[in-house]
Amino acid sequence: LLLSFNHAISDQSSANRLTDQILALVADYEEDGKIGRLPQAEDIPPSVEESVLGKGRRWKDIEASGLELGTLRYVMGKALEETKSPVILPEGSRQKGGGIMGALSTISGNAAGGEDEKSSERKSVVAFRSLSKESSEALLAKCRENGVTITNALSAAVTLTSTDFVNAMNDQQQKERNYKVLQSLDMRRFGKSLDRGESVGCLAGSMDLMHGPLKDGSGQHLRSNPTKKNMDMFWNLAREGKAQTEDFIATDGPSHAVRVFDFAMTISDLNNLVHLTAQSKDSQGRAYSAGFANAGVYERMNAFRYQGETNRSPLQTKHGNYNIEDLYYAASNARSGCLYRFSCVTVNGELKFTFHPASPIVSEETNEQFADALLELLAVVSGTKKIVVDETELGNPLRLLPENSLALAAAAIGSAALLTHANAYIHFFQSLME
Repeated sequence: LLLSFNHAISDQSSANRLTDQILALVADYEEDGKIGRLPQAEDIPPSVEESVLGKGRRWKDIEASGLELGTLRYVMGKALEETKSPVILPEGSRQKGGGIMGALSTISGNAAGGEDEKSSERKSVVAFRSLSKESSEALLAKCRENGVTITNALSAAVTLTSTDFVNAMNDQQQKERNYKVLQSLDMRRFGKSLDRGESVGCLAGSMDLMHGPLKDGSGQHLRSNPTKKNMDMFWNLAREGKAQTEDFIATDGPSHAVRVFDFAMTISDLNNLVHLTAQSKDSQGRAYSAGFANAGVYERMNAFRYQGETNRSPLQTKHGNYNIEDLYYAASNARSGCLYRFSCVTVNGELKFTFHPASPIVSEETNEQFADALLELLAVVSGTKKIVVDETELGNPLRLLPENSLALAAAAIGSAALLTHANAYIHFFQSLME
C-alpha cells in the first residue's frame, strides 16, 4: 500500500491513522460484505498557527502587539547559530553562501553564488533499513540507563555518522566541524494544543540542534572500537540533544518558532526566498548538516474515531487478514533541506528507517553506506553487536585539538569579532516550510 499526498495537508501521525482506518474498513467489509463501523465525521483541523498560538492570535490579527521579548531572543539565537559555521555540504563542494552577503543576495532577489542550472535535476534517493527487535529493545534499555530517549540517541547517531561522510575528499588531515541538525517535532503537543489528531492535518514542525566541534570519522572510530571513552562521547551527545530540546520547550520555543514563521509568511514572499535558496550554487539548497524525524511507536498512537465511540482506541498492526510488517515514510528533501536525512517509526518493536537525501549531492551509493553505518552504530551502542575493544588506545593528546588550533589561538589574541548571519533567518524559515 503506497500513500502519497501533499505534506502541506498531512504529516506522519495523520498518515499512520489513515493507514489504520483504511485497513480496518477493508477487513470489516471482507468479513461479511458490509462496513459495520462508519468513521466519525470530524471538523477541518486548525492550522499549525491556530493550534499552537490560539485562534485570533495570528500576525494579521494582532500584528506587533503579539511580539514578545522571548520571540526576539529566539530570532537572535537563530542568527547566532550561523556564527559556528556548521557544515552543510561535503568537503570539496561549494559552501560559500552563508553569512550576510548570501542573505543580502537572496533578499535582493538573487540566488547566492548565482543560479544552479542543474538544481531542478536534484531528486530524492532512498534506502530502507530495519533495526531488529532485539537491537531496538536493547537500544531503548540503554537510553533509559543513560537518561535519554530514543530520539535523543538518534540525534547523536545521525550527527556522528555524518562525521564519517562529510569529508568526501578523504583528506589525510582530518578536521573538526560543527553540525546543525534538524529535529522534527509534532507541534500538536505545544502551545494551545488545539489540534487533537482527530483528522488528517499537517502539524509538523522542527527545531535546530547544534553539535560540535566533532572530528571527522568520529562515528567510525566508535563503531570500530567502542571503548568507554568513545561510548561516553555518544551518550554525552545524546544528553546534549536532550538538554537543547528541553530548553527549547521550556523557553516556549515552539510558539516563538510558529510566530516568526507566521510573521514571515505574512509580510514577505517567503516562497520565493526559499526558491532562491534552493537555486543557490553556493548552498545547493542545503541549510543543515543532517536531519531526522522520529514518528514514535505506531501502536501507541490513537486511531480516528468511529460513529458511536467516545474514546479512541490504539492503532493496530493487524486487521483481519492484513498485517503491517513494514512501514516507511519520507517527505522530499530534494529542493531544500538537509545534507543527510532519515525518517523512522517503530512498528512491531522494530525501528523502520527511510534514508532520503538529495542526489546528486549525496549519491545513491553513499546513501546506502550512510544507512549501513548508522544502523551499525546503533547496534554497537545498544550492545547487540559485539566488537573487540582496545582500551589501551591512547593516541596523541594533541590529536583531539582542532586542526592548527594552537596557531589559530595565538593569532586570535587581542582580536574578536561577532558576525551576525542574516542568512540564518532564511534557512530557519525554510526548515519550517519543509
